[in-house]
Amino acid sequence: MTNGESATSRCQMSTSFCTYVWQTGAMPRPATGKTPVRNLRVPEHIWRPALDKAKAEGRTLTEVITTYLRRYISTPPRRRPKD
Repeated sequence: MTNGESATSRCQMSTSFCTYVWQTGAMPRPATGKTPVRNLRVPEHIWRPALDKAKAEGRTLTEVITTYLRRYISTPPRRRPKD
């Protein structure tokens, strides 16, 4: 919460159930200490061998992807060649 926003909620009654609306306007995430889950699309012919290799190395694909993303963001952007 920022700027004194409140995490309190109020119940809005609707026919047969109660929906909680947070005063911040956003649904809170539980404090799990974990990073948020991300979704991405990867072709199966790439995903499966990567998963197998990570397992063989005693790593998770999350660790592998995070390592490569850290390396990727540590360098300046490259320009794509024009067609």
